[in-house]
Amino acid sequence: MFKSKFGIFECDNAYECVESIILSSISLFTLAIFLKAYKVISNDNAQVLDRMDKTIFYLSFAHIGILSFNLFFYTSPFFTYTIRTVSLFQEIVICTVVAYIFFPEKAYSTLHRAMQFGLIFAVCLWFFAAMDKSENEPNNECVKGRLLVFSWSSLFVCTALFIFGYGSVRIIINEMERRMSESSNDERQLWQELRYQELKKRKIQLIILVSVNLLATVVQVIWDMKKYNPTYDQQQCDYYTLSHGFFNMIGFLIVKSICYFLPTWGIYYLYYWQNRHNFQTEEGCEKLVELREDLLQSE
Repeated sequence: MFKSKFGIFECDNAYECVESIILSSISLFTLAIFLKAYKVISNDNAQVLDRMDKTIFYLSFAHIGILSFNLFFYTSPFFTYTIRTVSLFQEIVICTVVAYIFFPEKAYSTLHRAMQFGLIFAVCLWFFAAMDKSENEPNNECVKGRLLVFSWSSLFVCTALFIFGYGSVRIIINEMERRMSESSNDERQLWQELRYQELKKRKIQLIILVSVNLLATVVQVIWDMKKYNPTYDQQQCDYYTLSHGFFNMIGFLIVKSICYFLPTWGIYYLYYWQNRHNFQTEEGCEKLVELREDLLQSE
């Protein structure tokens, strides 16, 4: 689905049409629930999510918006590269957030500069890929080495994310064990239990963030390497990238769903679905703010 065409309104066979309709439907449904979540999060006065969390959510929202347009209305190399760039943005920000947990506070400025460098690199990569107007180069994804550059860049970032995430989870587990072993009075024990539950929630968030991004990236790298062959013409590339049989269609649906939607669904679950009750009621938001202030004072 790399060549320019009008989304689900243009397909070469029945299997490709079914695949396109299914992916477009999933994408539009995901966009709809993200739109609802965006309205709630953007109007949240209690600030349940901090600035970096909101940045990750908004990048994921932008990703699914561009992807939906690309799948449903107009498929083109420009939008493919843009989608890859937004995904790389998202992975860099997530990696930075997880690194903040892993590294001491004195390293934060270095991490911030590293994030800025990564974002600038992603912009440059997008510019040189999407703005290439070479008319002599065949317009099929099998000969586009730039896609491999995006994939390997994402794999590098997600490998760092895995390392920082694993280390951060170990730090959280050690703190949880320490708090469980401490003896204290009833009042202090209550705050220890609240802090323990907060750490437990954060551990689950880290595991989900690392898992969905790493899995999607590894599948994308394998998929891009498998189909990359500079000798393929458009017809040969279509054979290896578009559905032409039932089991072939099922395989493409699984691979593309993992690459397109898995990180997005993980972010939706973590940043909206888990907090949906706190977003929707003022009373819940006020209690959450009070709880956060009490936890900070008890540290």
